[in-house]
Amino acid sequence: MTGLMARGGVVRRLVLDQASRVEASAEALADDPRRAGTLHAHRRECRRLAACVDLAEWALKPTQVARAREAVTPLPRGLGRHRDADVLRERLEGTPEVATLVLRDADRGRRKAALRACARARPSALRRPLRRVVDAIPPDAWGDALALPAARVRVRAEHALRDGGETAWHALRLDAKRLRDGAMALGAADAEAIPHAEGADAIAQPLGRWRDATLLAGALARAGLSSEAARREAREGLEAARGAAAAWLAG
Repeated sequence: MTGLMARGGVVRRLVLDQASRVEASAEALADDPRRAGTLHAHRRECRRLAACVDLAEWALKPTQVARAREAVTPLPRGLGRHRDADVLRERLEGTPEVATLVLRDADRGRRKAALRACARARPSALRRPLRRVVDAIPPDAWGDALALPAARVRVRAEHALRDGGETAWHALRLDAKRLRDGAMALGAADAEAIPHAEGADAIAQPLGRWRDATLLAGALARAGLSSEAARREAREGLEAARGAAAAWLAG
């Protein structure tokens, strides 16, 4: 339990307001699917919507949560590899000859994937199903909106520290980002949520550096180029994440 109580009406509004932001980011992506910023922004808004659904979980039946996630989870599908290409392009900006070698065919299928993602954000596919779910939340009910997201991060952190594999750390990164995003959304109504966001971000940030450096190291290695500097950066990011995860569990 985090002890951070929220009204049902508040979390309902957070979900629907964030759905509107997803629709807006989808429109921007449809207008310019090749721009890195629009693709990244749409993926970010989709992740924040998933975090807002997590905030409403305490007030919903399992079947209702499942219906909400059916609408939200597929939103950014197909965009991940293009985000990875954008990360590599930025990291290799100063070495165009290396970028050309590493990013060969990286943009193939980008426009089609972006437009499919935009279609999944249409009101009929997203807002209407979500509204049918969150309208069932009693507006005056109170619940600990961060308890379940925080519990998931705790389980992920314990597993990552015990297991140490890339899959475990990646799963922790995703759940820490969702906890951070949910706490930040809730923080607009209750400042007591902000420390929860900061704690989750302390885990997510070094894991983001680890993930991007690992991505770069793998791409360089596949191209037959030296990847030692990137691998060293990845190790440093992971070590920082270990410390942050242990501190979060101890707190």
